[in-house]
Amino acid sequence: MPRGACSRLTDRSAAALIFVVSAMVLAVVNIMQHGFDIEPCKLCLLQRYPYWFAVVVSAAVILQPGKLSSAGFMVMSIAFAAGAIVGGYHVGIEQHWWDGGGYCTSVDMGEMSEEDLYALIMATPPPSCDVIAWSLLGISLAGYNVISAVAMALFCGFKGFTSAARG
Repeated sequence: MPRGACSRLTDRSAAALIFVVSAMVLAVVNIMQHGFDIEPCKLCLLQRYPYWFAVVVSAAVILQPGKLSSAGFMVMSIAFAAGAIVGGYHVGIEQHWWDGGGYCTSVDMGEMSEEDLYALIMATPPPSCDVIAWSLLGISLAGYNVISAVAMALFCGFKGFTSAARG
């Protein structure tokens, strides 16, 4: 976009853009999960919440742009920033920069009895967060989420400030 193009977007147009982008992100990850059997880990599921939240809040801003614009954009900015932090944490676990703290790491099956192994298999644990299920150009889905969530947080924050400045 040319310089200043974001500030020229009306609040309703910006909210519609946020709605469409968030819905597209959710559609893609759900197609990957249900259409291509790429099972999400716990952190992957957690990273979807800001997008669901943005769909709801941006729809409210579309319906009532004057009353909700500034606060709605700022709240979405905070939600996307939190999503970016979770995504960054997830990337760190995937790259083995730090441990997942037992929240979603792989289970060591070396010392397990047959009964324990059977119970583990029957419990069908979710995929481990430290295993990259899919990547493109060396960037995992968690990495793309960081990029997307940071961009959305910046855009929403900018729109929140410009809406507040307009009054």
